[in-house]
Amino acid sequence: MRIILLFLITFCITIQLQAQQTVYFNLSELFPIQDFSLTRLTHNGETQLKIVAELKDDNIDKSIEGKYEFVINGFVEKIDFKNGTAALPEDMKSNVLFIKHETANTANYHLYYILAGFVIPIPLWLLIVIPIAIVVIALIIKRILMILLILFFVLFFVTQGIDFSAFINLMSSAYHSIF
Repeated sequence: MRIILLFLITFCITIQLQAQQTVYFNLSELFPIQDFSLTRLTHNGETQLKIVAELKDDNIDKSIEGKYEFVINGFVEKIDFKNGTAALPEDMKSNVLFIKHETANTANYHLYYILAGFVIPIPLWLLIVIPIAIVVIALIIKRILMILLILFFVLFFVTQGIDFSAFINLMSSAYHSIF
C-alpha cells in the first residue's frame, strides 16, 4: 500500500510540475536565416551597416521578419529584421566584425573588415594561412641569413689570402679545440 501511495504522490507532483511549464513560441525557429552578409547602405546622406538575410543563391530572403539573435564580436545582440534586412547597432565601432548566427541545425559566421566605409569580407581560411606563411617565411629568411653569414665569413678569409682547404682545416681545428 505504501508503494502505491508513494507512486501516486510522485505521479501527481510530476504532472503538476509539467503543467506549470510555459512553452514559448519563437517565430525565428519557423523562418531560420540560411545565410547573411554585411553591407553598407546610404540613406538620406547617412551611412549605416546592415545585416542582410540571404538565401543560398545570394538573393535577399524577404520572409525574415522579427528579432533574431546574433553574436557580434562576442556580444549577444537581438537584431530586428524587416524585409530581410536589419540595421547593425550603433555602438558597434570596431573595424573588425565577427558576426555569428546559430540555429538549431546550422551555424553561420563571417568576418568583416570595415575600412573607410567599405565592407571587406575576410575568408576564415586566411586566419590559418597567414600565420603559417609568416612562420615559413621567417624560417626561410633565417636560413638565408645563416647561409649569407657563413658565405661572408668564408669569403672574408679567402680574400685575406687563406686558401679554402686551409680555411676548412682552420675550422676543423677550431671545432676540435672547443669540443
